[in-house]
Amino acid sequence: MIHVVEADSAGIIRMTPLDALDLPPNTPVVMAPGDMHVMLVDLPKKLEEGTTFPLTLAFEMAGEVTIEVRVLGPGSSGPDGE
Repeated sequence: MIHVVEADSAGIIRMTPLDALDLPPNTPVVMAPGDMHVMLVDLPKKLEEGTTFPLTLAFEMAGEVTIEVRVLGPGSSGPDGE
C-alpha cells in the first residue's frame, strides 16, 4: 500500500492510503520515513534486518518492474543515512 501522511485541521496526523500515485514525467517523487511511504501488509514472515527481498511495482504505462529491497533496522533514515 502507498500511504501519504497528512495533518488535519486539528493537527492530528493520519496515514491515508492512496489508490494510485501520479508520477509526472521528469518530476521526482520522494518517499521517506514520516512522509509518503510504501507499507507492506500481510507479510508471510517477519522481515530480518540486513536481508533483501524482491518487490514488484505495477505501473499503468510501464507494466511491472521488480526491484530488490534491503531491510534496514528500526529508526533508519533510509539507505544513504542508514
